[in-house]
Amino acid sequence: MKTLFVRKKTGETLRCQYKDIETLRKELSPCLGIMIADNCLLGDNVLLEEGVQLHPGCRILDYSFIGGNSIIGVNTVIGERVFVANDARIERDVCVCNHSILGAGVEIDRGTHIATNGFIGCRCKIGYDCAIGQHAMIHNDVNIKHDVELGGRVIIETGVTIGLGARVLSYVRLAAGRVIKDLEWVDR
Repeated sequence: MKTLFVRKKTGETLRCQYKDIETLRKELSPCLGIMIADNCLLGDNVLLEEGVQLHPGCRILDYSFIGGNSIIGVNTVIGERVFVANDARIERDVCVCNHSILGAGVEIDRGTHIATNGFIGCRCKIGYDCAIGQHAMIHNDVNIKHDVELGGRVIIETGVTIGLGARVLSYVRLAAGRVIKDLEWVDR
């Protein structure tokens, strides 16, 4: 038996125990104010806020939180103990590894991988096929174009733009407002 928590817009939290996801999907999700599509998997003790949409084949692992009005795309994996704030848009085939935090209004395009303990601030936009290293810290309002690689423990400050295909090596800090050109390599 698994437990799902759903927080309504009124602040009330509902606790649902279920044996199989199909029963939850067909019978409970409409009255709970969430959408769970075919072939989704929910771990134990997941908390979803009202308005969440889980698209086919997505996986939300144990003890994770998905904020209100967030959309989780087809075949996307949200690891254990991940926090996704309100109004996040996560496209298809994205992987957000364990213990990561995604701020409100984040947009992550298809095929992107965020390694363990990643932090993505509010209103960040991450293009498709990006790789974000372990313990990366990306502040608010950062714009990362497609096919970008960020090494482990990078710090990207507010308002930075990283161009198409750029590479930022591990342990680099990019100052607020900096612009990294397409295909540029940044090291210490």
